[in-house]
Amino acid sequence: MSDVAIIGGGPAGLQAAIFTASEGLSTTVYESNACGGQILDTPCLENLAGQSRYGVSGREFIKATVGQCSEFNVRFTFEEVKKILPTVDGQWSVNAQYHRSVIIAVGSSYNEPHETQCNTIHNTFVGPYHTQTVPRGMNYCVVGCGNSAGQAIMELAQHALQVTVIKHSSGGMSQYLTDRILKQKNVLVVENTDLLSFNGKYVHCTDNQVYPADYTFFCIGVVPNTQFLPDYILKDESGFIYTNNAFQCVKYDGPIRGLYAIGD
Repeated sequence: MSDVAIIGGGPAGLQAAIFTASEGLSTTVYESNACGGQILDTPCLENLAGQSRYGVSGREFIKATVGQCSEFNVRFTFEEVKKILPTVDGQWSVNAQYHRSVIIAVGSSYNEPHETQCNTIHNTFVGPYHTQTVPRGMNYCVVGCGNSAGQAIMELAQHALQVTVIKHSSGGMSQYLTDRILKQKNVLVVENTDLLSFNGKYVHCTDNQVYPADYTFFCIGVVPNTQFLPDYILKDESGFIYTNNAFQCVKYDGPIRGLYAIGD
């Protein structure tokens, strides 16, 4: 048994592990895949404290953070968490292992595009992954207006003929990314429109325009990975967990003792 179980080995979960373990609490991190989650494929992080002016890749950041966890004797268990249950003596069971408290840091998964938006799956990617592996010097389309979309745009713009950005709204992206994107001569930003279809050569949009695209990246929001949690833990209509000011999960009659949630 450990003092703290942290479900999720992304940036939030790893940072929580450093905090708890450095205070002398025995800490176990549960991760179903490799630590890092979506950030592993982020080419450059520039808005994290302690980084150089040139930023750091997601993989470098996670490698360093996991190393810090090891220095504080954080234990890693690489298995999918399918169930968490309270015990009669006020503890928590995670995959039949007992812990005094649990921190949920499960992160999220990218929304999939609607099937009508893609007539081909070979040139389509969900999230900013593969921006560094697609053929260079082509036309690309990025759908979305958040930081993941911004990272994909900047990576592709380094070698693209043109990057067409399809934005349903104008918000969601950090200002430093927005400013850099607007300076790129080979980036065309199309606001207040949606992608109707993509056939592997062109994207057709709701503004009745057609734009060249050999590859399309959909960065259209996320769905939290909270489907496995019991129904009594309050979540909003999108699946994000409600917490109080102390980050405790809540149910209808108040906070849940020993159960916390953190992250985006």
